[in-house]
Amino acid sequence: MRHLFCIVAALLLLAPKTEAQDQRLYWKYKDYDGSMSFTIPGFLPKIGSIFIKGKAERRLVRRTGKIRIMVFEDGNSPVTEKDFVKFARRAENSGLDDLIHVRDGKTHVRIMGKENGKRIRKLVVLVQDEGEFVMVSMKGRYKYSDLNALIKKYQQETQQKDKDKKKKKNPLPLKIPVAQA
Repeated sequence: MRHLFCIVAALLLLAPKTEAQDQRLYWKYKDYDGSMSFTIPGFLPKIGSIFIKGKAERRLVRRTGKIRIMVFEDGNSPVTEKDFVKFARRAENSGLDDLIHVRDGKTHVRIMGKENGKRIRKLVVLVQDEGEFVMVSMKGRYKYSDLNALIKKYQQETQQKDKDKKKKKNPLPLKIPVAQA
């Protein structure tokens, strides 16, 4: 029994550090020139939620944990399409599922998530365009019901704005005097 415990302890100590899949991409490119990369610790969104007025928005922000952001702008992105595809393949193998994938020409937008039961535990948003790249990785405990409530709220607001635009009548046309010769 003692030998088994020693073997297990040695394996755990000597095992390579397992990291989330976005870290491979993040750590590879975060120190490049032109990179804006930073990490927001998990307690800051919770403190910031105090200043949010909407109930649905506040609930989502409170459920947000650590956020990692990396941005390359102005056509100086070292992230190639090959890296983008390689990352997506690794992420799928590690349990991140595609939620949304949009391609328009050379612009690629991918939103990937990792679910645990009825909650989304991790969201990774990748946007790649010609020479530009954005990665946002968020950990949290997002419920589908919270996301649906927020979507419905904004959907109702846009519908209300459309109705208000239709209700407004055009002012009476102005009569322009015309000089006749």
